[in-house]
Amino acid sequence: MAFPQMLKSLASSASTLTTLHIDFDPADRDILRRISEVAPKLTALKLNEKEFLRGRSPRQRRPWNHSTEWRDDLRRFPRLHRFLLRTSMSLVRMPSTEYQEMALLRAWTCVKSAPHPNLMYITLWYLAGC
Repeated sequence: MAFPQMLKSLASSASTLTTLHIDFDPADRDILRRISEVAPKLTALKLNEKEFLRGRSPRQRRPWNHSTEWRDDLRRFPRLHRFLLRTSMSLVRMPSTEYQEMALLRAWTCVKSAPHPNLMYITLWYLAGC
């Protein structure tokens, strides 16, 4: 993965980075953890999933499939206020089902009903490019 190396090379200046828009490979299961190591003060993060490479299964595991780890990784950004995730896959069983989307957001952001300290705006752009 080239981008983590790029971020590490910018580590001294990235520590004060507050906004980041990054295209990532869906196979990078530690995407949030890697970003948090070099840019923990982010207030806005936009993750744009790269398109599938030929020969690769579109059903592969995504970083957010394990909601507890994803939630814990989101909490590595205590100042995060805005988060956008764009993916070509569905995030819930029945797309556009508000109840399922809300349950997903709670799983990603709440620990025993306590919400993420600053995360106020979440945009889920799923089934993008279909």
